[in-house]
Amino acid sequence: MHDRRRLALDALRIRGGLTVNELARQLRLTRTASAHQLARLLADGLATQIGLRPGKRRPSVIYGLTPQADRAFHQEYETLAVDVLDELARAGKAQLDRVLRGVGDRWIARDKSAVQLLRGPARLERATKILAARGFMPSLEQTGRSYVLRNHHCPIARVCTAHHEAPDMVKRWIQALVGTPLRRTGCICLGDQTCEYSLASKAKVSARQSAGI
Repeated sequence: MHDRRRLALDALRIRGGLTVNELARQLRLTRTASAHQLARLLADGLATQIGLRPGKRRPSVIYGLTPQADRAFHQEYETLAVDVLDELARAGKAQLDRVLRGVGDRWIARDKSAVQLLRGPARLERATKILAARGFMPSLEQTGRSYVLRNHHCPIARVCTAHHEAPDMVKRWIQALVGTPLRRTGCICLGDQTCEYSLASKAKVSARQSAGI
């Protein structure tokens, strides 16, 4: 996919909706170039008009993504994964839980070496990069002495919707990456716009990581 088109899709997904001028500022493009990108997304059925933004002279159209745009994001092997988990669930919840825990253990083992020697903000930054590489489109916001982590996309959304044990597996993996307990306050598979997690305060993060947790 063309870099600018990809960036335009990412910006609309993260911000929830943008005008032509707002998208131009996000992508550091001219207004004409921004309008061209939106026109292509509209023509492909990936974007649509979702509202109006009041302006000094006249309102500006706000554009957002259509459900069809989800296909443009990272969604690998979801159909197969759902089918496999469906069959496991038929064998019993304990079997499904065991498999998902094993998958979570594999994810943690795969990524822990990239974060285990880091502390504090450096670890959070590296964890965020890992989430981005896995297709979760994360953003990290500091609020006072705490952090809020938001995943603007879930590459296994169909799995999580079909089997609500899967979000717990993802949470356990992310918790291992950041090195501190998380509280989930939003979930895409439950209809929220993002998967949102509250992290412990900076002081607690530093104390836990210094203790090797």
